Amino acid sequence: MRFRVLKQTAKGNLVLEGDGAPVERRTTLYSGGKEAAVIFDTIASVDKPLYLAQKKSEGELIGKTLSTREAR
Repeated sequence: MRFRVLKQTAKGNLVLEGDGAPVERRTTLYSGGKEAAVIFDTIASVDKPLYLAQKKSEGELIGKTLSTREAR
């Protein structure tokens, strides 16, 4: 499953939009084969759920796509 990073909050958390079925909390997300974030909460669920994730990597992630699978 893939997630698009919509924005970063003042506390440094990421707001994500998923492209498929809802996921469980504590889902690890990867970017370029490296751990980038961990989902810790669902904050909205009108049409598509929005998720909050704790950022785990350095660098800008806004606008990037993160995945639940590590690159192989």
